[in-house]
Amino acid sequence: YLLFRRVSREEQMVDVGGEYYAKQELLPDYRERLTEMKAALDARPDKDAILGFYVDEPFLQGISAADFTVATKAMREILPEMRIIPCFCIAPVAPNYWTIPHVDSITPDCIRYITDIAYDLYHPYKSETYDKIHEEMHERMGDMVDKIRVWYVPGTMNYRGDKEERYALEHLYNFARCLEKEKNPGG
Repeated sequence: YLLFRRVSREEQMVDVGGEYYAKQELLPDYRERLTEMKAALDARPDKDAILGFYVDEPFLQGISAADFTVATKAMREILPEMRIIPCFCIAPVAPNYWTIPHVDSITPDCIRYITDIAYDLYHPYKSETYDKIHEEMHERMGDMVDKIRVWYVPGTMNYRGDKEERYALEHLYNFARCLEKEKNPGG
């Protein structure tokens, strides 16, 4: 039930100075695909166990903010009981911290139909850096800031092979502290 089709991709490691460009386009029959998905979900005996949709780094993967808005609006119309949680890379939520050419930033309009929001970053936890990222993300959410659950994704994977237990625990502890400050905490 894919809603997008990759039309191009050129990639090197972005976080070590490489270039990245991906482009996906919304399929013309996306509403029909969502309707088929709804029928398939409704037929499942375990339907109540499925809470919603997780979308990993949609803008980094080449989905435009405009197409993301169209797709998530249709998802809310066709599957209103389902939650939508995109986990963005840093560029869309805090472009003052990190930008990537061809990657849109979030706005209140493009996140209007999501129910939850998150981002991931695998750098060592520094309060001043992460606090700025959190603040910028909240500012970019605009009038949606009190309507969308905010999730914090701690760096618990051994990204690039240079992480240790202490790194993961620092992320986990500090993100729990950030979550306590949220008006609408997710987890």
